[in-house]
Order: sequence, then C-alpha cells, then structure tokens
Amino acid sequence: MNNPHKNARTTPLGRAEMIRRIVEDGRPVAEVAAGFGISERRARTWLARWRAEGPAGLENRSSRAGMETVIEATLVDLGLAGHQALIVAHGDTANPHLHIALNRVHPITGVAWSTKHDYARLERSVYRQAQRMGFAAVPGRHNDPGNKRSLTRARTRGAMMRARKAKNEAERPWNRKQTEGVAPLLRRIFESGQSWSELREALRAAGGELEAKGQGLIVRDQGGTGYVKLSSLGPGIRLGILEQKFGERFADFLARPLPTINGKALTDTGFEPVKHVRPGDIHTPPGNNAKAAAELEPDVHEGQ
Repeated sequence: MNNPHKNARTTPLGRAEMIRRIVEDGRPVAEVAAGFGISERRARTWLARWRAEGPAGLENRSSRAGMETVIEATLVDLGLAGHQALIVAHGDTANPHLHIALNRVHPITGVAWSTKHDYARLERSVYRQAQRMGFAAVPGRHNDPGNKRSLTRARTRGAMMRARKAKNEAERPWNRKQTEGVAPLLRRIFESGQSWSELREALRAAGGELEAKGQGLIVRDQGGTGYVKLSSLGPGIRLGILEQKFGERFADFLARPLPTINGKALTDTGFEPVKHVRPGDIHTPPGNNAKAAAELEPDVHEGQ
C-alpha cells in the first residue's frame, strides 16, 4: 500500500529520525518521544525493534494484503460478506488501522443485517484473528469466559445496585404515616425559629437538614431515609412565609460566607447531630427548639 505521508513523524522515516536522536545524540527517550507526540513506552518499543531487526524493524507491519485478510475474515464472521462496503485504510500513523462503512441491506435479498450482539461478535472475531496472526490478543468480556462472570464484576455490579437503591430511597418523600411521625416536632421547630441560622441549627440538632427543592423547601433526614416537604407540615410553613418572617431569602442565607477562626471555616450550627430523625420515632413533649432538641438528643453538645 502506498503511504502518502511517508515523511510523517510516526512513519518509518520519522521513526528512524527518532532513533537517531536517542542513539546518536544521546537524548532521553521520554524527551524525544514527547517531541514526536508519542508515549515513552511506544518510543521504547520502536527502539527495541530497531535494535533487534535494524531499519526493517521500523517498517509498518500491516501490509495491504494483511489488511485485506482482516477485512474479509471480519465480514465473514459477522455475516456481512455479501454486503456493500467502503473500506478506508490508514498506514500513516503509529497504529495502522481500518474504517469500514457498510450497507446493512443486502443488495440481492433486500434483508437488513441484524445488529443484535454485534459488539460481541466483532470482539470474538478480532480476538481469533489476532491469535491466528501471532499478535497479542487482548482478552475481553465476550472472548474470555473467565471475564464474563468474574467475581470482581459481580461485586461491582452489586455495589452499584445497592448504591442506586440507597439513593432512590433518599430521594423519596416520606409517606403520610411517616410524615405524621415527625410533623409535630418539625412544626414546633419551624414555628419557634427566629432566623434561618436558628432554624437550621435546631433541625440539625434533631438530625434533619434543610434544603431547597423545586420551588420550595424540604427537610431531609441525615440518615438517608427520605424527606418531608414543608407543605406537608401545615399551611403556615412555606418558603415565602419564612422568608418574610426572617427578612431574608433562603438563597441569600446559603450564599453568606461562613465565619472563620484561624483561617478555618466554621459551620453556623452550635450542635453536632448524633441521632437521625426517623419516621415515627419522635415523641417529644411540647417546648421550644432547644428543649425539644435536648430531649430528643440527650448527648448533643456544643461544638468545639
């Protein structure tokens, strides 16, 4: 196959110049490789080939005949031998390769080729060809039975499913029964709060977290069991009403810079939550926020 770019850096002439700079000029391999736009590992591969075979080791090893063999075998393996195909081969890079554009519809039968399991079929075909031609065959999910159902993959998939389930549960609003279990305490906290800081402080002491969601606010359980909307707590507990009461938008409150001591940012809460709000487990007698938090959280203490 004619090479229209035989003076390119990654073609035999370019490789020869690269070897000259390494061997004759004594320049570091990594430095020369960077100048030619390839990795140090790739440069060392060409250096090893040159030392073993001389200038012949710098030639492209994929000939036109070899590429045509690969094309024919691949099309046969995929059941596309009779289909129209446009093939473009590149020999002007460090890794000669092929591009194949296909007409899925057979020119005679008019039947479209099925793409079902096409990746698996292609992977197996390339693997077999690499072994047959003496190349390094890269194992994959579809050509190596040991990789298909490996314990590592199974554990990874299981961990992903568990993480997804936990996330879905955390994003799920509490049902009516769950909401009724926490509503009395949350209503007292909201009704007694005199500022966003005080409100969030009391909620965190009880194991909750105030967050914006959609057009309103929610209280999310720090334990990840879900959340309750403010609209579920009563008609007087709404974002707009709280902003009017506190004289500050919630978004502006969140944007406020945190105070610092010795350059270290502090949270605006004086409590360290030690127990999470759980649906249905709150039975706190009436009282102000501090009392409610103390009765719910007997081990709550001021932050250092």
